Amino acid sequence: MTRTLIKSAGQTLAGCCAIGKIHKINQSQEFNAKKNIDKQEIEKELKKFEDSITKANQDIDKTLLHLADSDDENFHKIIKVHKSILNDPEIKKDIAQLIQTKLHSMETAINKKFLEIEEKFTSIKNPYLKERIKDYKFVKDSLISKSNLFDLKKISEPTILVIEEISPGQVINFHKNKNLVGICLKHGSRTSHASIILKSLNLTSIIQLEKNYQFLEEGAQIVLNAIENYIILNPNKDDLQKCEKEIEAEKIKEAELRKLIDKPSFTKSKKRIKIRANIDFEEEVQVAQKNGAHGVGLLRTEMFYIEKNSLPSVKEQFQYYKKIVSQFQNSVIIRTLDFGGDKSFGAIDSVKEENPNLGMRGIRFSLKNREIFATQLEAILMASAFGKIKILLPMVSKVQEVTESKKILESCKKKLDKENLPYDKNIKIGIMIEIPSVVFLIEEFAEVCDFFSIGTNDLTQYTLAVDRNNQQVKEHYDECDPAVFCALKTVLKVAKQKNIPTSLCGEIASNPEKIDKFLDLGVDELSVNTSSILTIKKKVINHK
Repeated sequence: MTRTLIKSAGQTLAGCCAIGKIHKINQSQEFNAKKNIDKQEIEKELKKFEDSITKANQDIDKTLLHLADSDDENFHKIIKVHKSILNDPEIKKDIAQLIQTKLHSMETAINKKFLEIEEKFTSIKNPYLKERIKDYKFVKDSLISKSNLFDLKKISEPTILVIEEISPGQVINFHKNKNLVGICLKHGSRTSHASIILKSLNLTSIIQLEKNYQFLEEGAQIVLNAIENYIILNPNKDDLQKCEKEIEAEKIKEAELRKLIDKPSFTKSKKRIKIRANIDFEEEVQVAQKNGAHGVGLLRTEMFYIEKNSLPSVKEQFQYYKKIVSQFQNSVIIRTLDFGGDKSFGAIDSVKEENPNLGMRGIRFSLKNREIFATQLEAILMASAFGKIKILLPMVSKVQEVTESKKILESCKKKLDKENLPYDKNIKIGIMIEIPSVVFLIEEFAEVCDFFSIGTNDLTQYTLAVDRNNQQVKEHYDECDPAVFCALKTVLKVAKQKNIPTSLCGEIASNPEKIDKFLDLGVDELSVNTSSILTIKKKVINHK
């Protein structure tokens, strides 16, 4: 058997190294069912559909029961998302109508309806949002029993699961078996629900193996290195020994990092650096707390809308924000919707744009859709009665956008006053610094903002005129470019003069190899990925 080294096309995801035999799940097989039925078979097919829903519900309930002893309620929440989709009355109604009026078989009707839903996601270019389609695919597969992984045979030896895609429920179910030592995904992204759970569980995982997926055959032994992002098929003795050393070293490293949880994040020169968490999903809250986050530096709100598949009400948003903020003693910075351009979803009509990154997005979207914006601000204000909240405006380019947002916020305050509802009357409002125009006019923005949050991802993109999602020009994208540093110095200088708290919240803040350069600039607040909190804290403590 030939030793083969296979590199992943994706970013590193979770875990360290693992050795095991491949168990490959085939999700590409077409279901064996006729496409159409006769009129006299309608009732029989509807009954079959109801039975399928019942069985799928039972499978999910079994998973929830299996997790009864888990101390992480957010795992339960992810499974319940699937149950919500499964029992969505509109989806059920549409499938039943396809059976009754089009004489589709149950399988064909289910496929047609879910393909319709999936098509709404195909126009979304942003991989962060596009991952939501997997929750629907999982429910579809459960209904037609195409790949019901909850009934997979028990794993009895060190095994690495190789699969095209995986749902959060499947991750949760399988991690209970200690013989599952790793997962290789053909597709996937770091921001999917499943990826977040994989990172939370620290289950050794690699994503985006499209080019070499066919070479990973059932029963073959592999070494999975999630640190350097490669797989070795049919490893030799040296490969195995190296992997075992990496595993042992990772255990020692993790134990050392855990010792830092309660240690203050001061540099060697006694400068305090606050390390907060970036949060996309509710399930990240507990990870942030376990890793000792100093509150939340960036709560992105788009995913809550995507998961609801409709515009959430004030009450729904209030309950969501309240649940998160009440779990933190320190402040939670809530970023208002950053929809628009390639960040869109079915419940909001959007026009296809030639260049979405320069189009109707961020605060431009909110000010154009004022009813949506006001609903969100009202919910945030209501939640501010239950914890420390700050409001963060995304993609601001003009001072007028801040002043106009403040007017809408004031009208929301008046509405709550009339209803005698409590809220923080002195709630702080700040902006994301992502566009060069803000840097040029930073002194004017300092007069209307309570705090700044530097989004290095987009600031780099717009400063260097480099599409950060375009692989053709990826070598031109550099957060440490002198022009980007010049912009940061300008912002930090004014922020210090005006005594305005300023944090760094882009991906670079989570990069232990580059964070020293930004600390040298004078950054004293960081907002990082939940899984990077302790690693970054170690870098801070060791910084001069």
